[in-house]
Formats: sequence, structure tokens, C-alpha cells
Amino acid sequence: MIRNEFAKMRRLKVGALALLMLGVVFAMAVGMAMGSGIGFHLGDADGYAWKLLLMSQAGAVNFLGPLLIAVLASRQVEIEHRGGGWLLSATAGITPGRLCRVKAVALGAVLVAVIWLSTVSLMGAGTLLRITAPMPVWNWIGYTSLATVACLSSLGVQLLLSARVENQLASLGLGVLGAFIAVFSTAFPRWISYLTPWGCFSLATPVDFVGNNPEYLSMPYLGVSIVGLLAASGFACVTWRFDRKES
Repeated sequence: MIRNEFAKMRRLKVGALALLMLGVVFAMAVGMAMGSGIGFHLGDADGYAWKLLLMSQAGAVNFLGPLLIAVLASRQVEIEHRGGGWLLSATAGITPGRLCRVKAVALGAVLVAVIWLSTVSLMGAGTLLRITAPMPVWNWIGYTSLATVACLSSLGVQLLLSARVENQLASLGLGVLGAFIAVFSTAFPRWISYLTPWGCFSLATPVDFVGNNPEYLSMPYLGVSIVGLLAASGFACVTWRFDRKES
């Protein structure tokens, strides 16, 4: 079933779309860092340049991540609505809930690859720029891990909406709303960010300015992990209800 989903991805050009979005995230992050004056801080001993680059990646992912997830989920589910895939799968003994879970695994693998490749590529860009301070590897790993949880959590919500509502404009609209929440929830009380998967994008923000200097922030690993577990549990429960309804 998973191989079948990847076959659908090839026809839908999902791989090309993911690579395009990877390139856009990279370009946007580098552009934001350049605009913040990273070129003047390559030799700073406190790692100022690395902080700018990491903060720029978080900003790019917060804005583009929810949109990419909405598009991928919509394309992967829309083919079932248009081609009678739900009924065809049911005749083969594959219930709608099980098919949603398989789609989550397949698309989740693509998202994990995109987010980690973006981190590796930006770490490489920092090396090519000859940033002299030591690379803060664990800060990059910590941020990327939390961003991965945020991506997978929001993917589950997008898949469920795409499966239940045939008009995919609803799913895309939710992606736009998710991007708004991811970007602007830092202006709200922190507890509000825990109420939605998209709020986890802002919670994962690794660097912010304190006065005129960027500083590493304390990462809420436990809180984001709990949100991810709740999202996974909710996705499993809803898809199991899909199965019972079908039977």
C-alpha cells in the first residue's frame, strides 16, 4: 500500500513539488539572513552568524511549512475523490481509515526528508560562507526535531480534512490559516500556541532578538512532544472511526 502511494506521488509530481519547496525554503532563509546582515558577522566569535541563519530557517519554515503540507495532503487525497479511489480501495479490503494512515506514513516520509534536508543544506551554506564560530550542531538538531513534530502533527489534520471534505479549497484555506498561526502566534500568550499543531512551529523558534543581539531560546521539547502525541492519538482515533463507519 505504501509503494502504491509513492507511485501516486510520482504521477502527481509530489517529489518535484517537495524539491521546489525545499529550494524556496533555502532561498528564503538565506535571503532573510543576508538581509539581516549576516555578511558583517561571519567572524564573530559568539556565533552571531549561525544564530541569524538558524532564525531565518525557522522563519521560512513557519511561513512555508503549513502551506506545503496543505498542498501535499490535498493532492494526495484529491485523487481518491476524483478517481473513485475510496470505493476501489474498499473493494480490495482497504478501509478509508487505513488508507488515510498509509497516506500519512508516505507523506510524512516526504516531509521529514524536506525539513532535514533544509537543515543540512543551510548548515552547508554557513560552512561555505566561512562562518568562523563553531557550528551549533545540537541547536540545529533540536530545532529540526521540533519542527518535524509540528509538520507531522499538522499533516494529520490536513489529511483528515481533505478526506472528509471533497472540495480541496477547504484544506488549502486551512493551510493558509495555519501559516498565519505559525507566523503570528509568537505575539499571543504562549499557552495559546499549544492549542493547535501550527502553534508548535512558533514554539520551536530557536533564536530571537534580545535587545540588539540574537540569543538561543529554551526549547519546549516536552510540551511539543505532548502536542505531537495528542495529534497522533487523535488522528488514529478518527481514522479508526472511518473504518467502523465503512464497515
